[in-house]
Amino acid sequence: MAEQDKPIPTALRDSRGHFLPGQQAFRGHPAVGKRHHPTRGELIAAALEQHRPELVDRLLGIALQGDMADTSTVRALEVALSRLAPKPKDSGEMVAIPGLADAVTLEGKARAVIEAVAAGEVSADAGQRVLQLLEIYRKAVAHDDMETRLRALEAAGGAARPVVEADPVIDFEDMI
Repeated sequence: MAEQDKPIPTALRDSRGHFLPGQQAFRGHPAVGKRHHPTRGELIAAALEQHRPELVDRLLGIALQGDMADTSTVRALEVALSRLAPKPKDSGEMVAIPGLADAVTLEGKARAVIEAVAAGEVSADAGQRVLQLLEIYRKAVAHDDMETRLRALEAAGGAARPVVEADPVIDFEDMI
């Protein structure tokens, strides 16, 4: 009988069958001692790693000769090298957007970002990320404003008003 299959002694439980304080149903943490099983990508990268110098030399030789006639070889080398050296993730660039700090409203801030992208002062990707941050900020401000208003209403009104049920909403998509 394996260690996990052994019955747990009843002395570890109280009269209702619950575990006593400090007792547990298994021995140790279940993840302790488990080995990491490599993914397929890790296995492929490990198999290709020993051939890295030859792959790089071959690809550089083809590129320097300008012989792109054998596209299947070039594509195979490209795939192999992409496993050994994947594209680096975008680290995020530091951007300075003129007028962003001076704008008072969120609309003004968004306009400053769009104008900076249009003028080429900021990349489109960086502009999109800043606009997404502005949207997250807008939601946080709206949430805080709603929370403040709700607290003021609760403090002023005392008892809550009963909820009046509206007519049921008809979903026209169900009728089609």
